Amino acid sequence: LTCFNITDNEFEVAIIPYTYEHTSIFQVQENDLVNIEFDVIGKYILRHTARECKCIVKETKYKLNINTLQRLEDDLELGLNDIGRVTIRTTVPLFFDSYRKNRITGSIILVDEATNETVAAGMIV
Repeated sequence: LTCFNITDNEFEVAIIPYTYEHTSIFQVQENDLVNIEFDVIGKYILRHTARECKCIVKETKYKLNINTLQRLEDDLELGLNDIGRVTIRTTVPLFFDSYRKNRITGSIILVDEATNETVAAGMIV
């Protein structure tokens, strides 16, 4: 179950076919009251060279204003085409170089675990 299109008082959910077919979720009708527990931390697959592992973004340190190159530490939500500095926690150790030293071993791609969509590209500094 993945929540998206979140507004102040509603959100949409995406349900994987297996969950739909093997639970009673298909019985829920629009406007039914349901109890949903959710994890607000996005879970991602980190792709690095030929390896993949699960990860979470542990912290956003700042977002960069691309017009002034100023670090924005009060607005930490990263959106489409935003540039920022984050801390990522992985499920396995990675062997890497800084991007400045080696572009191949110093770069990563983050993929949404639920939708398999690429959500970010990163440089290891």
